Amino acid sequence: MQKNKYINRIMIMIFIIILIPFLSVLAIKEAIIPDTVYQGWQIGSLLCMILITCSVRKKSFKINWTTALFIMYHMVILGSTFLKQGFSSGILVVTAVSILIFILLQTSYFNTMLGSVSVIVTLTLIVNFWTLLREKGNENANFFIGGKNALSIFLIPGAFLLIINSLNQYGKIKRITMIIVVMCFVSVVIGASTTGVLTAIIAVIFMVLSKKNNVNKKVYVIAIFIVYVLFIIFSEYFLATQSWIKFTVLLGKDSTLTSRTIIWNLTKEIISKNWLFGAGRGESFSYVNAWGGTVTMHEAHNFILEILMEGGVVALTIYVILLYKIIRRLNIKNIRHKIIFIALCAILVNGLTESVVNNLFVTIILGVACRYANEKGVSS
Repeated sequence: MQKNKYINRIMIMIFIIILIPFLSVLAIKEAIIPDTVYQGWQIGSLLCMILITCSVRKKSFKINWTTALFIMYHMVILGSTFLKQGFSSGILVVTAVSILIFILLQTSYFNTMLGSVSVIVTLTLIVNFWTLLREKGNENANFFIGGKNALSIFLIPGAFLLIINSLNQYGKIKRITMIIVVMCFVSVVIGASTTGVLTAIIAVIFMVLSKKNNVNKKVYVIAIFIVYVLFIIFSEYFLATQSWIKFTVLLGKDSTLTSRTIIWNLTKEIISKNWLFGAGRGESFSYVNAWGGTVTMHEAHNFILEILMEGGVVALTIYVILLYKIIRRLNIKNIRHKIIFIALCAILVNGLTESVVNNLFVTIILGVACRYANEKGVSS
């Protein structure tokens, strides 16, 4: 028993080293010069991941249709990228790591990976909190994790992974875990990212409602879907209404959501020319922002548009089928399933105006959700 604990701790440390270079923590990336060292770290992490995957006993694998769909999705993106953008070793490495992490979450390394993620989130949160206090009030500040938008992309899924790890290990949410989770949400609020603050508030509302009432999965999903339709299809009309303008003024923002509508329109043009298989990851476009500067972007700042831009209708169809099957099979009477469902909803809400699709924590949450959805004896 003591030997197993010792081995588990070693594996947690290994996974921490493997995962960090794929989390895009700004201070860590800037501290490692030149870039080739950072890229070498990523390649080394990939090789370690391959070795760990090969060491897994066949009996511990729980791989089925979910993994197949996830791999198919990434193969479409990878194929589109190589076809439209040319070969990219960086994207190949990142894609391979995402697939391997997803696979390992379906194996006996599930608990170990969740433990390593919890350590990373906790330590990063603590270091980042001091930079938050130092830079508080600075609209353009870069914190340890990154800019204000990076806080919500990192800390909101990170908070849910902390809760899931606590439930998985102890069968309950420990007090210390809740303190750290609260710090995650407070950090997002202090960072002053409007989308992040709204997502954090909605996530808290979802969790509070889930304690007193049974979560109606259809209501949550349909509500989020309607907002996506308003933002993507009817943005020119919906975001020009007086109600929306008054709402954004209340938030202290412009009605274009800091040029988001401009980005979406440019993204739609790219999608219209590459609608079936997308333009691949790394497609760039430029626009003039509200301050008169020219900005070059590689992201759509919207969950659905991001997938369409990278992999077209084919990739989006695969992803939607995967999400549908997962959500349908999650049993909301089970606390772990309920929390992972709320985590998925929070990610989709954050994805209304942020590029979260390729975030590693989102991949991990999706992997955890797939594992729960495939548990025997679970019904919707």
